[in-house]
Amino acid sequence: MLKKSYNYASDMDLEAYSAATSSLHYHDHYEILIYLGNQCQYIVNDVEYTLYNGDIIIIPPTIPHLMLSEEGINNSRYILMVPQNLLDQFAMVNEPLHEDILNFYDEPGHYRLDQESLDNTLSYLGKILDYADYAVEDSEFVTAYHLYQSLMKIFHAKKIPSMAGNYKDDKHFSHIIYYIDQHFRESDLQLERITQEFDISPYYLSKLFRKEMNQNFHEYLIEKRANYAAQLINNINTNKLSLQDVSNASGFGDYSTFYRSFKKVYNTSPKKYAQQHTQTVL
Repeated sequence: MLKKSYNYASDMDLEAYSAATSSLHYHDHYEILIYLGNQCQYIVNDVEYTLYNGDIIIIPPTIPHLMLSEEGINNSRYILMVPQNLLDQFAMVNEPLHEDILNFYDEPGHYRLDQESLDNTLSYLGKILDYADYAVEDSEFVTAYHLYQSLMKIFHAKKIPSMAGNYKDDKHFSHIIYYIDQHFRESDLQLERITQEFDISPYYLSKLFRKEMNQNFHEYLIEKRANYAAQLINNINTNKLSLQDVSNASGFGDYSTFYRSFKKVYNTSPKKYAQQHTQTVL
């Protein structure tokens, strides 16, 4: 079963779903959540995870969990509810990876896909929803196919280490990512500040970033700021911000840098993006 949940609308009874999941609970199926909102916390088996746009949480059967978020925050998400027998069948299709796939989904975890894999996964899930209104006999195979493709993409996702401890003690790269995610809106956040904060060389940080994130520090920071700017623009009719205000709030030092960076990520200018997504003339 696949659900896509929004703050404002849903193809399920969101009120009933929210009531059922507002306290610590568990299921007899696998729950795989692909988060598309701004930020939330998930408690899974007494471990707290901070989720950002594109993050994935895997929750095996009978594992207690709870979602925490601020009221009014965008918490759009896909929720895959996969019965154990169906996951077993999918794993059998890949006989050499059968045990690895089952072990992967049997362990609670916090994962992140690269942008291309995330886009592909969302495309597969979107196609499942496209067939939701078809008769079962007309959609069963195509639904199973796209669900299988989604689960295999997630199987190859990169695990995000726990935030317990600190970088000097355990060298977990997640501490660096967490620091950036907390400070990216500050215009003085640059490579030098990160290297000073964590007492590592620029060369080592650059190498580490490429290894862990498959992109360099600058690309990650620009993408983070541009995505945040897009969220502000999407709500520009409510927050009444100018594009200069959006630039400043997103951590860009000046408007020309904001313009170039935003266009690089979204292939359009901030002004055209606003007009396309909000019908606002700026």
